[in-house]
Amino acid sequence: MADYLPVVLLLLLLSFGVPIAYALATAGTVGLALVADWNTATNMLAVLPHRVVANYVLISIPMFLFFGYLAETTGIIAGTFEAAKRWLGRMPGGLAVATTTASGAFAAASGSSISSCVIFGSLAIPEMRKAGYSRVFSMGLVASAGLLASTIPPSLTMILYGMLSETSIIKLFTAGVIPGILQMGVIIATVLLLYVVQRHHFPAGSDVAAATTAEKFASLRGVWPLLAVALAILASIYTGIATVTESASAGVAVALLIATFRRRVTWAVLREAASKTCHTTAMILAILVGGLIFSTYIGMTDIATDVLALFRQLPLNGTGVLLALIPVFLLLGCFLDGASILVLSVPLLLPIARHYNIDLLLLGIYLTFCIELGGLTPPVGINVFAVKGTVPDGTLEEAFRGMLPFFILMLGLLVLLVMVPELVTWLPAMSGAA
Repeated sequence: MADYLPVVLLLLLLSFGVPIAYALATAGTVGLALVADWNTATNMLAVLPHRVVANYVLISIPMFLFFGYLAETTGIIAGTFEAAKRWLGRMPGGLAVATTTASGAFAAASGSSISSCVIFGSLAIPEMRKAGYSRVFSMGLVASAGLLASTIPPSLTMILYGMLSETSIIKLFTAGVIPGILQMGVIIATVLLLYVVQRHHFPAGSDVAAATTAEKFASLRGVWPLLAVALAILASIYTGIATVTESASAGVAVALLIATFRRRVTWAVLREAASKTCHTTAMILAILVGGLIFSTYIGMTDIATDVLALFRQLPLNGTGVLLALIPVFLLLGCFLDGASILVLSVPLLLPIARHYNIDLLLLGIYLTFCIELGGLTPPVGINVFAVKGTVPDGTLEEAFRGMLPFFILMLGLLVLLVMVPELVTWLPAMSGAA
C-alpha cells in the first residue's frame, strides 16, 4: 500500500494547483525515497534530467515550435488560405471548408495545434464573421481544425510518444497520414452537415465572391511558401536525406529564407518567436523530466503490474481495452496538457499493449487522438483557450458550444480507428517506413 502514497501525493499537489512538472518531480522523488532510500533518490535526480534533455530527438520540438510562431507573424500561411478560398469558397460553407483545408496544409509543415489555432483564429475568424458566420461556429471550427496539426505529420505529440515508447517516429508519421486525412474529411463533413441542420450559423448567401479560372490558378502562387516548408520537412524525412530533427531544422531554415526574401523578418519578429519557443520548450522539457522521475518510481514498484492485473480481470480484448480507456483520457484532458498525459500514461500502457498485442503504432495514433480531443474539453481545453485569445468579443462558453458537433464526430472517428486498426497500420507496412 505504501507504493501508492506518492500517487496520492501527486493527486493532492495537482488539486492544489501545483504545476504538473513540479508535482511529478516531487511525487516521483518521494516515491524513489520510499522504494529505495534518499541517497538513491538524490543520485537518480542527478542523472535523470540529463537523460531526458540530452535526447537528440527533442531538438525537433523547438524547431517546429519556432516555425509555428514565425508563421504567425510573417504571413507564410496567408497565401494558402487565400488560394483555398478561391478554389473552395463557392461550396456550401465554403469559407469554413477553405479554413479546414488550409489548416490541413499548415499541419503538414507544423506539429503544433496551438500555433494552428492562433494563426487561423487571427486569420480566418475575422473573415468568417465579416461574411456572416456566427461567432459560435467560427470559434468551434478553428479550435477543431487545429487538431489536424497533431495528427497530420509532422506531429509534436507523435515525437514525444515515439521517444517515450521507443517507437520509430518515421513509422508514426506514416501511420498518421490516413487518420489525418480522415480527420480533415470528418471536419468538412461536419461543416456540410451543420450547413443543412443549423443553417443559422452560416451566411444567407454565398460567403466568398466567385473567382474566375485565371484567378484560381493565379492564387496558387501564394501556396509556394508553405509548400516549400512542408516539402523541406517531409521529403527530407521520407527520402532518408535527413532525420526528423534535421528535417525540422531544414523547415525552419526554408521558412526564414522565404520570410527574409518577402521582407517580413525583423529583429522584433525573431525575438518574439524565439522567446515564445524557449518558453514553451522549457515547459515541455520540465514536464518530461518530472515525468521520467515519476515513471522511474513507477517502474520500481508493482503498480504497472497491478494495473495490468486489473485489466486482465475484465472480459475485454485489446480493442475493448482501448475503447474503455477513451473516457479516461478525455477526463484527463479536462485537467492536464498533452505532454503531461503522455508521460503519465505511456509507462502504464506499454505492459497492457504487450499483453493484448496492441500495435504500438496504433497506440500512438490512439493517444494522439485522445490527447487532442482532450484539448477541446473544458475546463482546460487548451485549443479552445488559444482560439478565444484571438477573439476579444467571444466567450469560452461560445467556443466550447461551437466545437461540440466536431468533437462528437471526431470521437466517432477515433472509435472507427480502434475498431479498424488497419487504417493506421496498413500504410507503414506497405511503405516499409524505417
